[in-house]
Amino acid sequence: MAFVMGVVEGARHQTREHLKEQPYSFMVHGKPVCLPNSWDSKKLAEIVISVLETQPQVKPYSAVSGVLIALSSRSTCNST
Repeated sequence: MAFVMGVVEGARHQTREHLKEQPYSFMVHGKPVCLPNSWDSKKLAEIVISVLETQPQVKPYSAVSGVLIALSSRSTCNST
């Protein structure tokens, strides 16, 4: 859970001015990723594990990229 939160916080730090209104938001491949602020570290880690288990195409990525890609699959952003 700590690793996942560290990745999310690092990604947020890099894009905080662009997506500052979203508590869990960051950019992946130039696209915004927004996650519900009701999700806690346990929920975020569960999503990452679930995606890694069910989508083997994510496994070749680095640990950081895998987390970001896994979470981006659950993005709730409505903007482009």
